[in-house]
Amino acid sequence: MPEETKTYRVIIYWISIFISSIALIYLIFPDNENFEDFALGKVTKTVEGYLGNEKIHCRTLEDSERCFSGLLSRGLEKRALWIGNSQLHAINNPEKNSQPASVIASQKLRNKKIDLITFSQPNSSLLENLITIEYLHKKYDFDFLILPLVFDDTRESEVRSDISMVFQDQRFKDYFGKNKFKRSIIEKLNSDKIEENKNLQDLTENTLVEYLEDCCYWKSIRGYTQGKISLTLYKIRNSIFGINASSKRRIYPGPYQKNLESLVNILSFALIEDISVLTYIAPIRSDFDLPYDINHYTQFINQVKNISTKNNAVFVNLERLIPNNLWGKKDSTNTSKDLEIDFMHFNSQGHIIFGNSISELLEENDL
Repeated sequence: MPEETKTYRVIIYWISIFISSIALIYLIFPDNENFEDFALGKVTKTVEGYLGNEKIHCRTLEDSERCFSGLLSRGLEKRALWIGNSQLHAINNPEKNSQPASVIASQKLRNKKIDLITFSQPNSSLLENLITIEYLHKKYDFDFLILPLVFDDTRESEVRSDISMVFQDQRFKDYFGKNKFKRSIIEKLNSDKIEENKNLQDLTENTLVEYLEDCCYWKSIRGYTQGKISLTLYKIRNSIFGINASSKRRIYPGPYQKNLESLVNILSFALIEDISVLTYIAPIRSDFDLPYDINHYTQFINQVKNISTKNNAVFVNLERLIPNNLWGKKDSTNTSKDLEIDFMHFNSQGHIIFGNSISELLEENDL
Protein backbone atom coordinates (compact mmCIF):
# COMPACT_ATOMS: atom_id res chain seq x y z
CA MET A 1 0.00 0.00 0.00
CA PRO A 2 1.46 3.43 -0.94
CA GLU A 3 2.71 5.56 1.98
CA GLU A 4 0.32 8.41 1.04
CA THR A 5 -2.66 6.06 1.31
CA LYS A 6 -1.50 4.88 4.74
CA THR A 7 -1.13 8.47 5.91
CA TYR A 8 -4.58 9.34 4.60
CA ARG A 9 -6.17 6.40 6.43
CA VAL A 10 -4.43 7.29 9.70
CA ILE A 11 -5.66 10.87 9.43
CA ILE A 12 -9.22 9.73 8.72
CA TYR A 13 -9.01 7.32 11.66
CA TRP A 14 -8.01 10.01 14.14
CA ILE A 15 -10.52 12.53 12.84
CA SER A 16 -13.31 9.98 13.28
CA ILE A 17 -12.13 9.23 16.82
CA PHE A 18 -12.14 12.94 17.61
CA ILE A 19 -15.61 13.58 16.18
CA SER A 20 -17.13 10.64 18.04
CA SER A 21 -15.59 11.50 21.42
CA ILE A 22 -15.29 15.27 21.71
CA ALA A 23 -18.93 15.89 22.58
CA LEU A 24 -18.91 13.15 25.21
CA ILE A 25 -15.77 14.50 26.89
CA TYR A 26 -17.16 18.05 27.03
CA LEU A 27 -20.31 16.68 28.63
CA ILE A 28 -18.42 14.60 31.21
CA PHE A 29 -15.86 17.22 32.26
CA PRO A 30 -17.13 20.77 32.85
CA ASP A 31 -14.94 23.69 31.78
CA ASN A 32 -14.17 24.81 35.31
CA GLU A 33 -12.88 21.45 36.55
CA ASN A 34 -9.27 21.50 37.70
CA PHE A 35 -7.49 18.15 37.74
CA GLU A 36 -5.10 19.08 40.51
CA ASP A 37 -8.00 20.03 42.79
CA PHE A 38 -9.66 16.75 41.84
CA ALA A 39 -6.48 14.87 42.79
CA LEU A 40 -6.09 16.79 46.08
CA GLY A 41 -9.66 15.90 47.05
CA LYS A 42 -12.57 17.75 48.61
CA VAL A 43 -10.90 18.99 51.82
CA THR A 44 -7.66 20.38 50.42
CA LYS A 45 -7.71 23.05 47.74
CA THR A 46 -5.27 25.00 45.61
CA VAL A 47 -5.27 28.71 46.49
CA GLU A 48 -3.67 31.12 44.03
CA GLY A 49 -1.27 33.56 45.67
CA TYR A 50 -1.99 37.27 45.08
CA LEU A 51 -0.62 40.28 46.91
CA GLY A 52 -3.28 42.85 46.22
CA ASN A 53 -3.90 42.59 42.48
CA GLU A 54 -0.39 41.23 41.79
CA LYS A 55 0.02 37.53 41.18
CA ILE A 56 3.12 36.43 43.09
CA HIS A 57 2.68 32.63 43.02
CA CYS A 58 2.69 30.59 39.81
CA ARG A 59 2.37 26.87 39.15
CA THR A 60 3.29 26.49 35.47
CA LEU A 61 6.09 27.94 33.40
CA GLU A 62 3.53 28.84 30.76
CA ASP A 63 1.89 31.13 33.33
CA SER A 64 5.13 32.42 34.83
CA GLU A 65 5.13 35.72 32.95
CA ARG A 66 2.12 36.81 35.02
CA CYS A 67 4.18 36.43 38.20
CA PHE A 68 7.68 37.29 37.20
CA SER A 69 7.08 40.31 34.96
CA GLY A 70 6.06 42.25 38.07
CA LEU A 71 9.63 41.99 39.35
CA LEU A 72 10.77 44.35 36.64
CA SER A 73 8.06 46.96 37.17
CA ARG A 74 8.31 46.99 40.99
CA GLY A 75 12.10 47.35 40.94
CA LEU A 76 12.79 46.35 44.56
CA GLU A 77 16.39 46.05 45.73
CA LYS A 78 16.51 42.23 45.93
CA ARG A 79 14.67 39.30 44.37
CA ALA A 80 13.89 35.93 45.96
CA LEU A 81 12.53 32.71 44.49
CA TRP A 82 10.69 30.18 46.68
CA ILE A 83 10.25 26.92 44.78
CA GLY A 84 8.55 23.72 45.92
CA ASN A 85 5.65 21.30 45.80
CA SER A 86 1.94 21.45 46.62
CA GLN A 87 2.64 22.25 50.28
CA LEU A 88 3.20 25.83 49.13
CA HIS A 89 -0.17 26.28 47.41
CA ALA A 90 -2.61 23.70 48.83
CA ILE A 91 -4.57 24.60 51.97
CA ASN A 92 -6.44 22.08 54.08
CA ASN A 93 -10.03 23.18 54.70
CA PRO A 94 -9.45 26.73 53.39
CA GLU A 95 -11.65 29.58 54.54
CA LYS A 96 -13.02 32.28 52.26
CA ASN A 97 -10.02 34.63 52.55
CA SER A 98 -7.29 32.05 53.16
CA GLN A 99 -3.87 32.90 51.74
CA PRO A 100 -0.94 30.54 51.11
CA ALA A 101 2.37 30.99 52.92
CA SER A 102 3.84 32.63 49.82
CA VAL A 103 1.61 35.68 50.25
CA ILE A 104 2.37 35.99 53.98
CA ALA A 105 6.13 35.84 53.36
CA SER A 106 6.02 38.13 50.34
CA GLN A 107 4.12 40.82 52.23
CA LYS A 108 6.64 40.87 55.09
CA LEU A 109 9.70 40.79 52.84
CA ARG A 110 8.57 43.79 50.80
CA ASN A 111 9.13 45.87 53.92
CA LYS A 112 12.78 44.82 53.58
CA LYS A 113 12.83 45.73 49.87
CA ILE A 114 12.86 42.04 48.89
CA ASP A 115 10.52 40.90 46.12
CA LEU A 116 9.51 37.26 46.73
CA ILE A 117 8.01 35.18 43.92
CA THR A 118 6.89 31.58 44.48
CA PHE A 119 6.73 28.73 41.97
CA SER A 120 5.27 25.36 42.97
CA GLN A 121 4.02 22.19 41.32
CA PRO A 122 2.65 18.95 42.81
CA ASN A 123 5.38 16.41 43.68
CA SER A 124 8.04 18.73 42.30
CA SER A 125 11.36 16.87 42.39
CA LEU A 126 14.80 18.37 42.86
CA LEU A 127 15.58 17.26 39.32
CA GLU A 128 12.72 19.38 37.99
CA ASN A 129 13.68 22.19 40.34
CA LEU A 130 17.19 22.23 38.89
CA ILE A 131 15.84 22.92 35.41
CA THR A 132 13.28 25.46 36.60
CA ILE A 133 15.69 27.41 38.83
CA GLU A 134 18.31 27.83 36.11
CA TYR A 135 15.69 28.77 33.52
CA LEU A 136 14.01 31.38 35.73
CA HIS A 137 17.30 32.82 36.98
CA LYS A 138 18.50 33.33 33.42
CA LYS A 139 15.39 35.43 32.79
CA TYR A 140 14.96 37.23 36.11
CA ASP A 141 18.28 37.11 38.02
CA PHE A 142 17.38 36.16 41.61
CA ASP A 143 19.45 37.05 44.68
CA PHE A 144 17.92 34.47 47.06
CA LEU A 145 16.62 30.93 46.69
CA ILE A 146 14.35 29.13 49.16
CA LEU A 147 14.37 25.38 48.54
CA PRO A 148 12.35 22.73 50.43
CA LEU A 149 13.78 19.23 50.80
CA VAL A 150 10.97 16.66 50.74
CA PHE A 151 11.65 12.94 51.09
CA ASP A 152 8.58 11.95 49.03
CA ASP A 153 9.74 14.02 46.07
CA THR A 154 13.10 12.23 45.85
CA ARG A 155 11.10 9.24 44.59
CA GLU A 156 10.24 11.19 41.43
CA SER A 157 12.53 11.34 38.39
CA GLU A 158 10.29 12.21 35.46
CA VAL A 159 10.27 15.72 33.97
CA ARG A 160 6.78 16.97 33.15
CA SER A 161 6.20 18.48 29.72
CA ASP A 162 5.57 21.97 31.12
CA ILE A 163 9.19 22.02 32.31
CA SER A 164 10.90 20.09 29.51
CA MET A 165 9.55 22.61 26.99
CA VAL A 166 12.28 25.05 28.11
CA PHE A 167 14.73 23.04 26.02
CA GLN A 168 12.97 24.25 22.88
CA ASP A 169 15.12 27.33 23.49
CA GLN A 170 18.38 26.17 21.89
CA ARG A 171 20.48 28.76 23.69
CA PHE A 172 19.22 27.62 27.09
CA LYS A 173 19.58 23.97 26.06
CA ASP A 174 23.22 24.52 25.10
CA TYR A 175 23.88 26.47 28.30
CA PHE A 176 22.20 23.91 30.58
CA GLY A 177 23.93 20.91 29.03
CA LYS A 178 27.48 22.03 29.77
CA ASN A 179 28.15 19.44 32.47
CA LYS A 180 27.76 15.68 32.25
CA PHE A 181 24.85 15.26 34.67
CA LYS A 182 22.71 18.02 33.20
CA ARG A 183 23.49 16.85 29.69
CA SER A 184 22.23 13.39 30.68
CA ILE A 185 18.86 14.93 31.62
CA ILE A 186 18.50 16.43 28.15
CA GLU A 187 19.60 13.18 26.49
CA LYS A 188 17.00 11.22 28.48
CA LEU A 189 14.27 13.65 27.46
CA ASN A 190 15.37 13.42 23.82
CA SER A 191 15.34 9.62 23.88
CA ASP A 192 11.87 9.61 25.45
CA LYS A 193 10.63 11.94 22.73
CA ILE A 194 12.08 9.75 19.96
CA GLU A 195 10.44 6.72 21.53
CA GLU A 196 7.07 8.48 21.62
CA ASN A 197 7.34 9.52 17.96
CA LYS A 198 8.73 6.29 16.57
CA ASN A 199 5.95 5.48 14.12
CA LEU A 200 3.65 7.14 11.62
CA GLN A 201 0.57 6.86 13.80
CA ASP A 202 2.21 8.72 16.71
CA LEU A 203 3.53 11.44 14.41
CA THR A 204 0.10 11.92 12.88
CA GLU A 205 -1.59 11.98 16.27
CA ASN A 206 0.82 14.65 17.54
CA THR A 207 0.12 16.84 14.51
CA LEU A 208 -3.63 16.51 15.01
CA VAL A 209 -3.35 17.21 18.74
CA GLU A 210 -1.50 20.46 18.02
CA TYR A 211 -4.27 21.51 15.64
CA LEU A 212 -7.07 20.47 18.01
CA GLU A 213 -5.45 22.37 20.86
CA ASP A 214 -5.70 25.58 18.84
CA CYS A 215 -9.39 25.13 18.17
CA CYS A 216 -10.76 23.17 21.13
CA TYR A 217 -8.28 23.09 24.06
CA TRP A 218 -7.81 19.40 23.31
CA LYS A 219 -4.57 18.95 25.28
CA SER A 220 -6.21 20.26 28.42
CA ILE A 221 -9.19 17.98 28.02
CA ARG A 222 -7.09 14.98 27.08
CA GLY A 223 -4.67 15.61 29.95
CA TYR A 224 -7.55 15.94 32.41
CA THR A 225 -9.11 12.72 31.14
CA GLN A 226 -5.81 10.83 31.32
CA GLY A 227 -5.28 12.24 34.80
CA LYS A 228 -8.62 10.95 36.05
CA ILE A 229 -7.98 7.52 34.54
CA SER A 230 -4.46 7.40 36.03
CA LEU A 231 -5.73 8.45 39.45
CA THR A 232 -8.44 5.78 39.36
CA LEU A 233 -5.91 3.08 38.43
CA TYR A 234 -3.59 4.40 41.16
CA LYS A 235 -6.35 4.04 43.76
CA ILE A 236 -7.24 0.54 42.56
CA ARG A 237 -3.59 -0.51 42.81
CA ASN A 238 -3.34 0.92 46.33
CA SER A 239 -6.47 -0.98 47.38
CA ILE A 240 -5.08 -4.26 46.03
CA PHE A 241 -1.79 -3.86 47.88
CA GLY A 242 -3.24 -2.27 51.04
CA ILE A 243 -1.47 1.06 50.50
CA ASN A 244 -2.72 4.27 52.15
CA ALA A 245 -1.34 7.67 53.20
CA SER A 246 0.28 6.12 56.31
CA SER A 247 2.08 3.32 54.44
CA LYS A 248 5.86 3.36 54.89
CA ARG A 249 7.74 4.78 51.91
CA ARG A 250 11.34 3.82 51.20
CA ILE A 251 14.14 5.23 49.05
CA TYR A 252 13.95 4.42 45.34
CA PRO A 253 17.71 4.21 44.65
CA GLY A 254 17.69 5.40 41.00
CA PRO A 255 15.47 8.49 41.40
CA TYR A 256 16.98 9.21 44.81
CA GLN A 257 20.51 9.49 43.46
CA LYS A 258 19.35 11.67 40.56
CA ASN A 259 17.65 14.02 43.00
CA LEU A 260 20.66 14.27 45.30
CA GLU A 261 22.86 14.98 42.30
CA SER A 262 20.33 17.63 41.26
CA LEU A 263 20.64 19.25 44.69
CA VAL A 264 24.43 19.36 44.32
CA ASN A 265 24.01 21.00 40.92
CA ILE A 266 21.47 23.54 42.22
CA LEU A 267 23.79 24.64 45.01
CA SER A 268 26.85 24.69 42.74
CA PHE A 269 24.91 26.88 40.32
CA ALA A 270 23.91 29.17 43.21
CA LEU A 271 27.55 29.56 44.27
CA ILE A 272 28.62 30.47 40.75
CA GLU A 273 25.77 32.96 40.34
CA ASP A 274 26.18 34.44 43.87
CA ILE A 275 22.68 33.36 44.95
CA SER A 276 22.15 32.96 48.71
CA VAL A 277 20.27 29.73 49.48
CA LEU A 278 18.02 28.60 52.32
CA THR A 279 17.29 24.86 52.27
CA TYR A 280 14.83 23.34 54.72
CA ILE A 281 13.33 19.99 55.63
CA ALA A 282 9.64 20.45 54.88
CA PRO A 283 7.09 20.52 57.71
CA ILE A 284 5.36 17.21 58.36
CA ARG A 285 2.68 16.10 60.79
CA SER A 286 4.22 14.47 63.86
CA ASP A 287 1.34 13.18 66.03
CA PHE A 288 1.23 9.94 64.02
CA ASP A 289 3.97 7.59 62.90
CA LEU A 290 5.71 9.08 59.88
CA PRO A 291 4.82 7.43 56.56
CA TYR A 292 8.51 6.74 55.89
CA ASP A 293 11.00 4.00 56.60
CA ILE A 294 12.68 5.81 59.49
CA ASN A 295 16.20 4.67 58.59
CA HIS A 296 15.79 5.86 55.00
CA TYR A 297 14.27 9.15 56.14
CA THR A 298 17.10 9.75 58.60
CA GLN A 299 19.61 8.97 55.85
CA PHE A 300 17.89 11.50 53.60
CA ILE A 301 18.00 14.27 56.23
CA ASN A 302 21.66 13.66 57.00
CA GLN A 303 22.66 13.60 53.34
CA VAL A 304 20.82 16.75 52.26
CA LYS A 305 22.05 18.58 55.35
CA ASN A 306 25.61 17.59 54.50
CA ILE A 307 25.22 18.64 50.85
CA SER A 308 23.68 21.97 51.88
CA THR A 309 26.32 22.95 54.42
CA LYS A 310 29.19 21.88 52.15
CA ASN A 311 27.84 24.23 49.49
CA ASN A 312 27.37 27.26 51.79
CA ALA A 313 23.58 27.02 51.98
CA VAL A 314 21.75 27.82 55.22
CA PHE A 315 20.06 24.58 56.30
CA VAL A 316 17.15 24.35 58.77
CA ASN A 317 14.87 21.52 59.82
CA LEU A 318 11.23 22.68 59.85
CA GLU A 319 9.66 19.23 60.40
CA ARG A 320 7.93 20.32 63.61
CA LEU A 321 7.16 23.91 62.62
CA ILE A 322 3.39 23.50 62.21
CA PRO A 323 1.45 22.46 65.36
CA ASN A 324 -0.35 19.13 64.98
CA ASN A 325 -3.79 20.65 65.51
CA LEU A 326 -3.40 22.70 62.30
CA TRP A 327 -3.16 19.64 60.05
CA GLY A 328 -6.18 17.83 58.68
CA LYS A 329 -7.23 14.84 56.65
CA LYS A 330 -7.36 14.11 52.94
CA ASP A 331 -9.36 12.03 50.53
CA SER A 332 -8.43 8.37 50.41
CA THR A 333 -5.47 7.25 48.29
CA ASN A 334 -7.33 4.01 47.53
CA THR A 335 -10.91 3.13 46.61
CA SER A 336 -12.10 3.53 50.19
CA LYS A 337 -14.32 6.53 50.94
CA ASP A 338 -12.69 7.08 54.34
CA LEU A 339 -10.56 10.16 54.89
CA GLU A 340 -6.87 9.60 55.60
CA ILE A 341 -4.23 11.50 57.58
CA ASP A 342 -2.73 14.34 55.55
CA PHE A 343 1.00 14.55 56.25
CA MET A 344 1.74 17.28 53.68
CA HIS A 345 -1.00 19.96 53.83
CA PHE A 346 -2.19 22.13 56.71
CA ASN A 347 -4.83 24.82 57.20
CA SER A 348 -4.63 28.59 56.72
CA GLN A 349 -3.28 29.20 60.25
CA GLY A 350 -0.46 26.81 59.43
CA HIS A 351 0.28 28.81 56.28
CA ILE A 352 0.54 32.00 58.33
CA ILE A 353 3.11 30.35 60.63
CA PHE A 354 4.95 28.94 57.60
CA GLY A 355 5.10 32.24 55.72
CA ASN A 356 6.20 34.21 58.77
CA SER A 357 8.93 31.66 59.54
CA ILE A 358 10.38 31.75 56.04
CA SER A 359 10.55 35.55 56.00
CA GLU A 360 12.14 35.59 59.47
CA LEU A 361 14.73 33.00 58.46
CA LEU A 362 15.79 35.16 55.51
CA GLU A 363 16.19 38.16 57.80
CA GLU A 364 17.96 36.29 60.63
CA ASN A 365 20.55 34.78 58.30
CA ASP A 366 21.12 37.99 56.31
CA LEU A 367 20.13 36.21 53.11
